[in-house]
Amino acid sequence: ALVVATLTAIVSDSSGLRYIGAFLALFLLDRVRHLGEADKPLSEFPVAGEVNLVGYLLPKSYRMVERAFERSSVKQSNFYLELAESLFSTDQVRRGLSRLDVSPDEFGQKLDGLLKESAGSAEGADNNEEKIASLVSLSLRQANNSGHRFIQNCDLFSSLASVDEPSLRRLFHMFSISSADIESAMVLSEMARKRKKFSLGGMIPESQRNLRHR
Repeated sequence: ALVVATLTAIVSDSSGLRYIGAFLALFLLDRVRHLGEADKPLSEFPVAGEVNLVGYLLPKSYRMVERAFERSSVKQSNFYLELAESLFSTDQVRRGLSRLDVSPDEFGQKLDGLLKESAGSAEGADNNEEKIASLVSLSLRQANNSGHRFIQNCDLFSSLASVDEPSLRRLFHMFSISSADIESAMVLSEMARKRKKFSLGGMIPESQRNLRHR
């Protein structure tokens, strides 16, 4: 509706409406440019006062937390493991694990086994709101240390390895990986992915690439 109103105003015969249309167009372009970003960047994190940390989560990361919360509440399962499973399904996390020489398939099997053990345990779903607040706080520090603008999936996943919870300790100790290991691997994996995507060879026309090899 807003797009239609903007176009209508821009093509209007009224100069006043055209100005409004131009303003709305700039507003829409700004929204598109920031699509998928969190409400606030970490650079705007206040020094003091109460803060809603959720506002610094990428929307896709927020959905991961929300989904884990819902599944944990319904299944009475371990919230941390539910979140780990959701995050594990992303390419970013799987690439990071592979860089650590951890088999994603094996990791997934161990995680699935621990989740099945936790199902039906009221204790596993206790105090989920507090668990979320604590984990997001850890993830914010992780994101800052990694130079991220927002809290991402990789920050949540690497922070899980720092949580003092028996099932998580078992999971990460099985593969001898720490929070720092995971974050470093994911950062390097993402850098490698971006280099490959924007590699010089991919940007040079085929005719020029052939000239280079003559």
